[in-house]
Amino acid sequence: MLSVVVPIYNEEENIAAFHAAVRAVMDTLQQSWEVVYVNDGSRDRSLSLLTEIQRRDQRVIVVEFSRNFGHQAALTAGLQVARGDAIMLMDGDFQDPPEVLPRMVQAWKDGAKVVIAERSSRAETGIRGKLFPLFYKVMGLISDFPIPLNAGIFGLLDRQAADSIIHLQEGNRYLPGLRAWVGFPTSIVYYDRADRAAGEAKQTLPKLFKYAMDAIFSFSYKPLRLGLALGVTVLAFSLFLSMIAVGNTMSHANKLDASQKKNRQQRANVSGPWYHAKKL
Repeated sequence: MLSVVVPIYNEEENIAAFHAAVRAVMDTLQQSWEVVYVNDGSRDRSLSLLTEIQRRDQRVIVVEFSRNFGHQAALTAGLQVARGDAIMLMDGDFQDPPEVLPRMVQAWKDGAKVVIAERSSRAETGIRGKLFPLFYKVMGLISDFPIPLNAGIFGLLDRQAADSIIHLQEGNRYLPGLRAWVGFPTSIVYYDRADRAAGEAKQTLPKLFKYAMDAIFSFSYKPLRLGLALGVTVLAFSLFLSMIAVGNTMSHANKLDASQKKNRQQRANVSGPWYHAKKL
């Protein structure tokens, strides 16, 4: 069996057309299949549309979250529920084209345990279009082991690779990194990432920033080492300044003591003759 896992958050504009496209592609593979939709606390009509699709298509499974737990949590839940020998992960906004799924299945049949869909190009513009390439460059520089760049969650996991990821005790998950970390034979398929078919991007800039931080700190010790080095440097510099301050204070105190002694001696020299004169 083949499984497709799709996280859904406020995608009422896309759900019907997306499922129709996935169904048309999966039916060409001549294998049993299922789609696991994970409703990540949607506030629109996404859940009702999904349950209606499930009522009409017995190959559809709907997982409902009590609230919005996030993209990576939804994907993890879908992996836990999926029953397939191979599990494909994709977003439900048509940026991950369903037409790529047969190529990933073929790569799996050819022996790959992990298939990564890597972007040849992407349609995002504006600040998002600039931040994504910057993130991948930074990630490539600081990662402690190779993580394919220009690749998100779109891809395929063999059952063995999926179970390995499920059993990892990671709190803040970055699935593209975990997918690379488990280390199974990997194949790459290339595609052009389209823009959303409808609606607005659900990943806000603050969420994307948190996602990037989870990725960087989960798969690289370099930020921790840099923080330790900076801490040691600041401590050493602070001790150096403290020693200078103590030295200056002691030097000032010695000069002040010497000045006071000199003043006392001068007063003694001045008062001595006057005292003897009065005594006479």
